[in-house]
Amino acid sequence: MKHFSFIFILSIFIVITACDRELKEHPMPIEIKRQLTQANLPPDPEHEIAGIVTIPDKLANSAPKDGVLFLVARPEGVTSGPPVAAKRHSLVSFPFEFNLGARDVMRPGVKFEGKMTITARLDHDGVADSSAGDIFGSIVASPGEINQEISLDQVVTAQPAAATNVTGTIALDPQFEGKTPDSGILFIFARPQGVRRGPPLAVKRVRDVKFPYTFEIGQEDTMMEGSLFDGNLTLTARLDGDGVAGAGPGDLEASVNATAGTKGIQMTLSAPTIQ
Repeated sequence: MKHFSFIFILSIFIVITACDRELKEHPMPIEIKRQLTQANLPPDPEHEIAGIVTIPDKLANSAPKDGVLFLVARPEGVTSGPPVAAKRHSLVSFPFEFNLGARDVMRPGVKFEGKMTITARLDHDGVADSSAGDIFGSIVASPGEINQEISLDQVVTAQPAAATNVTGTIALDPQFEGKTPDSGILFIFARPQGVRRGPPLAVKRVRDVKFPYTFEIGQEDTMMEGSLFDGNLTLTARLDGDGVAGAGPGDLEASVNATAGTKGIQMTLSAPTIQ
């Protein structure tokens, strides 16, 4: 009997050791670790924005019964691009209590701080992208403000995606004609005005480009699900010699501010200032 017990205990030890080795050989993905870490953060009302989401009687009857409620936080004045924080709720009833904070940030290293626009949107199809018929409302608040009310008092109207696209022409400074690498790749980025770092709102990558080059960039080029190509934007065109999106010595660049929907923009590629 003692011999059997010893073998049983030894078997358990071997199994545990094997599992531990497997976990070490196959570590948990960084994104899952981040989500688990955020989920385990304790509630911190002083650094959260909280309150209720309501819907006026005039729109309550037309609201989708099985709609999904999205809550999104962006810096005040920024209307597009990846949000600072976001939440998704299903099976909601109104008034609905909400909170957004550090546990809900979308990207590592992003801080939930400063004045932010909080948008609540009741989506009829459960897809993060806004579409006609969705009901939404917004407020501006700062972390620590916990008695806010967001009224879903606006309806998203249909708008063709192409209506917000930006078009134009990219030319090459004459002094660089005949001096650009044959393998050069043209990158076209769009970011919300005032946002200089982090993932762009939208990007295009063009091989074998000939100048002048006619371009179009819009909603179909956005980088992140749920991002809207709208508002005030900064467009940057970069002719890259090594095929890497980051600026490097020898790259040619041009930037211009525009509003979504602007047509006929002109940019001329010249040597950028490498920081």
